Amino acid sequence: MESVDQMVDMENSNADKQQLLQNEKVGARDDGNWGPFDIIKKTYEIYVAQICTFAWIQFTIVFPCSILWLLNQYFIRKWVHDYWPQPPAPPCPGPCVEPPSASHLNFCDDLSSTCDNFWPCEWKGLATFIIVTVLAFAFCVNVVGALYYAVGSAYAGKTISFKDVLKALCGLWKGLIVTELWTHFFVIVAVVSGYLLWSLLANLASGSFCPSGIVYPIVFIVSWVLICFVTTVNRMTEGVTVFDQICGLPAFCKGLELLKGKWCTAFVISVFFSVPELALAGIAHGFGWGCGLCALVRYLLFGILGFLLSVVVQFNVMASGLLYLSAKQSKNQFISLHRSTLHGWGIDGWSVHTGKLVPSVESSLGRSLLIHCYLDVLDFAV
Repeated sequence: MESVDQMVDMENSNADKQQLLQNEKVGARDDGNWGPFDIIKKTYEIYVAQICTFAWIQFTIVFPCSILWLLNQYFIRKWVHDYWPQPPAPPCPGPCVEPPSASHLNFCDDLSSTCDNFWPCEWKGLATFIIVTVLAFAFCVNVVGALYYAVGSAYAGKTISFKDVLKALCGLWKGLIVTELWTHFFVIVAVVSGYLLWSLLANLASGSFCPSGIVYPIVFIVSWVLICFVTTVNRMTEGVTVFDQICGLPAFCKGLELLKGKWCTAFVISVFFSVPELALAGIAHGFGWGCGLCALVRYLLFGILGFLLSVVVQFNVMASGLLYLSAKQSKNQFISLHRSTLHGWGIDGWSVHTGKLVPSVESSLGRSLLIHCYLDVLDFAV
């Protein structure tokens, strides 16, 4: 019996050593002073260390979310273009040439024009828009929960599978829904504020009070700063929701508190990822839905650009998760994902402080529940 106990102790010690070595590899020994490019580098290291798990998250959650988000933006832009009051077109200086009739269009142009009007009435278009928006929101919640849980587990030195991520999502989505609803509300406020500023400056420009060349840069910069501020606070708030089990406005307050001393790092990370995100989204709308392209080519371009956008989004969320963990370390606060957060889905809890992995008190309970679940399934099969 003693020899068996010694063998078990040796296996446990070897597992602990491997765990500590893994902590060293993914940078779990964080002193809280990581800069923006340190966080980006550690994000890449974590991705490579558990590439199978993150690849599954990429193709099953992040990529569909990016496609749905692009479709949502397409609907909004199309409706704004169709129903927004447009100034009258200037008169033709010479003889106007009428556009060619449908009989003169080639096959690809005919498919493209059909694709641009793929719903026969506004009500079906509105129903499609609502469905796409709800699906995009649901995938957005799952993207945040999956990536924050995976990054936090890697930060703590735990190796997880995609099945563990799916199980963890079952206990994380409720709080994230509340937080994401507040986030979308603040984003709408930022967008409306930018629109009001644009209307004010446009009126001033029409009255020769403000040069028109200054209006658009001012509106773009102010709107972009507002949206970056909201998204930066939101990323920190999502970490508070996942790891501290706080959602809604209290999570935003705690997120603002954690950002003290980390604003420069958070702003650089936000700029680093938001610029390619905006560029890819603009290219997707410009070329993926552009006129004069065959429908098949448009769909192919749209899918490729959507995939590239999903890669940038995934690394953005992962880096934001590491920013939250580093901010907690800089304030000497424990980082934990306890068993109670996951509501009995068979996932072990963990805590980490100064890079040391401390199994949660409820981890053994999680194992016993999972083992009993497996035994019940085996009994039922027999």
